[in-house]
Amino acid sequence: MHNKRLTLSLFTFFACCLMGLLSACGQQSIAALANSQQSTTRTNQPAAQTGQNGSTRDNTQHAVQTVPMPPTRTSCPADGTARAAVMRPLALGKSSNLVYIYNEVPVNTSIAYGHLKRYDLNSRQKTDIVTSGINIQSAQVSADGQWILFLSTPDPRGDTQHSAILQLVRMDGQGLQTLYCFPAPAGGSMVLSNPAAQWSVDQKSILLSYNVGKFTSVVTLLKVDNGTLVPEIKYTDNQLYSYKVDFWLDNTHAYVEKSGRYAPASPIELDLLDITANQGPNSVGLKKVLTHPVRMSYLSMDSSYDGSHLYVSYCLQAADPFDTTISAGTATGSVLNTIYHQAQTVCVHDLRAVTNTDLLMTVQKYNTSTQKVDRNQVWTMKPDASYQRILFDLPNDGSNFSLNSTSQYPWSNLS
Repeated sequence: MHNKRLTLSLFTFFACCLMGLLSACGQQSIAALANSQQSTTRTNQPAAQTGQNGSTRDNTQHAVQTVPMPPTRTSCPADGTARAAVMRPLALGKSSNLVYIYNEVPVNTSIAYGHLKRYDLNSRQKTDIVTSGINIQSAQVSADGQWILFLSTPDPRGDTQHSAILQLVRMDGQGLQTLYCFPAPAGGSMVLSNPAAQWSVDQKSILLSYNVGKFTSVVTLLKVDNGTLVPEIKYTDNQLYSYKVDFWLDNTHAYVEKSGRYAPASPIELDLLDITANQGPNSVGLKKVLTHPVRMSYLSMDSSYDGSHLYVSYCLQAADPFDTTISAGTATGSVLNTIYHQAQTVCVHDLRAVTNTDLLMTVQKYNTSTQKVDRNQVWTMKPDASYQRILFDLPNDGSNFSLNSTSQYPWSNLS
């Protein structure tokens, strides 16, 4: 089973201290970009202070003052268009916060609600941020910790034209606004068209991906400051493959995955999209990075903290019972070199590069004596596979666990 992106109804987002200004291959790394973004919004307080809404302060600038939000619109813009984001600064506090999705279906009713909530780790108080649609599909916190970008599902009884709504809200719950509405499949069917959105670290670009009917995949760039939509990919085939954006490498390059639409799962292709070079949906704007099997397996990929490498974790479940290999190659594509291999007893499900010296993983362990899976754990490991450390055990009760499946940024997976 290819389970690269597990979906949970309860979804967490952390913001953590990003250490160091790193660069490689002539491109700024995610770490450097995030630190640069944060430096424009922090207060003049002691260093390394954690912001109220889960963001880390470098505290080198003058105090940010909260500016009231002007009126914003939540209705859908005209089909084929988007809106510019209306953004005003928010002064962050001192407590670490966890932002999560809570989708509510009241008993014995025909209604449902999607909620974004915030949990203060110090006071243990929960705060409602916003309620939108009948559920919230995914969400991600901005690099400066002030905003949440999310996809909500409209009630089909009132809107049959859209499968998802791209919305933005400030961390204090102010300024809810709709930037773009994803079209519903032809015929008004509310079967999801697999909408997805990925926000760049500099908060200037959002890559949108979705399917149109059974044959076409679309990837479009939304420019946050003016609402311009720029076609990047429009791929039409014989129902076999589709494209979606996985994650950003830096502010101008993002990984795009080409995968099979139907079982049995065919190998995926990972390509690198350059938004500055692509000349339209039919141009050759993709660079092939790798091809990898996914059938009966867990595949997880992430760029290194400094943006120079790509890590690939692959657990083959049809290997009596497990066989996990973690490999690394250059971020733009090269031969993968194995850095870790463990047969039979360890299955790595998710992998994230959360610091320059640490990989974070969710792991399933198989007991050869009992011939059963008896541990679900969270590990850290050095990029050379040394210093493997078990952080904690997860309940072994049949529940599914994953790292953040919407955003792979370090602050979205580790606090």
